[in-house]
Amino acid sequence: MLSRITAEVKLEHLYTYEIMTIFVPTTLISMISFATFYYKWFDFQNRIMISLTTLLVQSTFFTQVSGELPKTSYMKLIDVWFLMSIIYSFCIITTHVIIEYFHEYNNPTEIAIRNSEQTFAETPENKPDYGRTSDRGVKSRHRSVMATPRNAIPEPKYNAFDLHKFGRIIIRDPYATPKKIDKWAFRLTLLTYLIFLVVFWTLPIAQKLEELSKEMTIEPDPMEL
Repeated sequence: MLSRITAEVKLEHLYTYEIMTIFVPTTLISMISFATFYYKWFDFQNRIMISLTTLLVQSTFFTQVSGELPKTSYMKLIDVWFLMSIIYSFCIITTHVIIEYFHEYNNPTEIAIRNSEQTFAETPENKPDYGRTSDRGVKSRHRSVMATPRNAIPEPKYNAFDLHKFGRIIIRDPYATPKKIDKWAFRLTLLTYLIFLVVFWTLPIAQKLEELSKEMTIEPDPMEL
C-alpha cells in the first residue's frame, strides 16, 4: 500500500507593490519632464533645469532599484521600463537644446529688416535714411526703403519660415524655426510615450491573463487514474 504526502507551495508575484513603488513614481517623473513643453519656448533655463533634474532622479532611482532586484543575464521588463524612461527624458533635453540653438537673441525687427535687404535692392538716388545710431550701433526703426521693379527682385529663399507683408517689405519671422521645432517635438514626444505605454503594459497583462487561464484549468490527479 502506497502512502504519500503532497505539499503545494504557491508563489505569487506582488504586482501591486512594484506598481505603486516603481512604475507610478517613474511615470510621474516622466510627466514632469514632458510638462516642460508647457513653458514658453524661449524659457530655456527653466526647461533645461527641470529636465536635467528629472533625468538625474530617474538614473538614481534605477540604480537603487537594480540593487534590490535579482541579477539576471537578460533584460527584465523593469529594466526596459527604466531604460525607456531615461531615454525619453534625454530626448526631451536634446529637443530643448536644439530649440535654444535656433533661438536668435537679436532684436526681431532688426533681424527681419536685415533679412529683407537680401530680396530688395536700393537705388543711389533713394538711399534710405537710417537716422542716428546709438552707442550699440542699433539703427533707427524709422527708415524708408525704395525697391526696384518687381520683376528685378529675386525670389526669397525662406520657404521654411512664415513670411508676413509689412508695407512693401517682406519680413521674416526670426523665431519661426524654434517655434516649429517646439510644436512638433511636443506632439512626437507625447505620441511616442503613449505608444510605449500601450506596448509595454500589453505584455504583463497578457501574461497575467495566461496565468489565470491555467489556474482555471483543472488538471486530474495521476493517483486517481
